[in-house]
Amino acid sequence: MGCSTAEGFGLSKTNKDFQERAQTSGTRVKIVFIEGWVVTLALVGDSRCILESAERRFYYLSADYRLECNEEERERIGL
Repeated sequence: MGCSTAEGFGLSKTNKDFQERAQTSGTRVKIVFIEGWVVTLALVGDSRCILESAERRFYYLSADYRLECNEEERERIGL
């Protein structure tokens, strides 16, 4: 399972509309599909995504890409 073409188009259109209105704040989108034991995650933006299980365990599904917190990201962009 994953994003359909319609879902992908919806995210692209939302992003374009947001940019055309000259909004300067950040954008964060998370879509999670859970089918049986398979979790598919799509995200845009710099916020974290954490999954809590029925047993109250927490799983970090995304990385923090803020430059002040992620040395690998600073290296990637040449800082």
